[in-house]
Amino acid sequence: MAVSRLALDYFADTAPNGSTADVSIQPYDLTHTIIVRNRDAALGAYVAIAAVGANLDSSAPYLGPGEALTWRIGTVTQRAGGSFYTNATQALRIEGIGGTPLISVQYLNSSSSAPA
Repeated sequence: MAVSRLALDYFADTAPNGSTADVSIQPYDLTHTIIVRNRDAALGAYVAIAAVGANLDSSAPYLGPGEALTWRIGTVTQRAGGSFYTNATQALRIEGIGGTPLISVQYLNSSSSAPA
C-alpha cells in the first residue's frame, strides 16, 4: 500500500507542452482529495485522472491561468479504479497548452482507509 504519513502532501510539476505525462507523484492509497492549480499567468493545461498511458485532449478538464480544480476521489477502498500504485490502471496526468505551465498539486490524506 502506497501511504503518506502526512495529512497534506504538496509538490509542483511542469506540464509538458503538447504531450501528456504523469505527475511525478501519484495519489497515495489514503489520499481522499486532490487539488490541482495552474500557477502560470498565461498558459493553460489539461489535467485528468486517465487510463495509464492515455493522451489528454480537449475533452479533459482545462485549467486556465491561475485556475484550480478539486477532486474528491475517496481512499483506495472507495475508488472505482483502485490504487494509483498497485496494479494501476489510472494515473493523474497533465499536458501543457502553448508552453510548459507550472502545475501545483496537493493531496489531502486520511490516516486510515475508513471513509474520509
